[in-house]
Amino acid sequence: MAAPQHVTMYCDASDHCYRGNTHHCIAGVILEDTQKVILDTEINSLKRRYWGEYWDRNPEKVEIKGTDITDKRKCFRRLSTPRMRAFLEELWEIIFDGLELKVLPFYAQKSYTLFLNHYNNYLVEQGITGKIIFDEGDDNFKKLVRVMKEKEAFYVFDTSSRIRMTKDEIDHCLVDSRKENALQIADLFAYTTAFFSAMTHAEKEDRPGFDSFSVVPAESFDTPSGRLDRSRIPLPLDKRLEKSYVKQPHDLMVTLRPSL
Repeated sequence: MAAPQHVTMYCDASDHCYRGNTHHCIAGVILEDTQKVILDTEINSLKRRYWGEYWDRNPEKVEIKGTDITDKRKCFRRLSTPRMRAFLEELWEIIFDGLELKVLPFYAQKSYTLFLNHYNNYLVEQGITGKIIFDEGDDNFKKLVRVMKEKEAFYVFDTSSRIRMTKDEIDHCLVDSRKENALQIADLFAYTTAFFSAMTHAEKEDRPGFDSFSVVPAESFDTPSGRLDRSRIPLPLDKRLEKSYVKQPHDLMVTLRPSL
């Protein structure tokens, strides 16, 4: 199979507050065009199997969102615990085993310029070009898009030689996440990475003197809203998550061990 020449990164951001500290993560799911077709086919099929009986008209419109999975809200409130586990296992099989998605995570700073510079560096390393799609609900990224269009009509940044977009593509790079499966998956990565960083930084506070540390995910976690079962974390806190990263999240020094 020929190596890809062009990819699109679908991006979303998430915050997780724990012990008074807010942990922020931007995550971008990097997809070739053929992967995007497969992702939509598989995710829409998954939605039909789990919510077709409730959303007869168009179950594909169900939004998969990290906070809704964790808090068991909206469509997820209809799933029993065994059904939720089965859904997540099927979702993870698509993400990690089927497509082996590659994700660019950026932790701790709401710096979209720096985040896109990391993306550009990845494109340079791979010898390819790329575009970006972002959730339209992110006001910080909206500001960046306005700056992009004022400074340069055809490239995201003068310094980002591999991120190549026409003015029309820039005008349409903000998309409603409810209508885009890839953005929903990006949300799961952003949410889970922010959650994981909160848990690991909390452990570091409890174990001072460690520059790096290992975390064995417990069966449940104490959160401000109560006890959270691990089965309701959107993505697995194990080697599968780490393997998906094209680089480790900025300023997040952790070593993962397989879940018990």
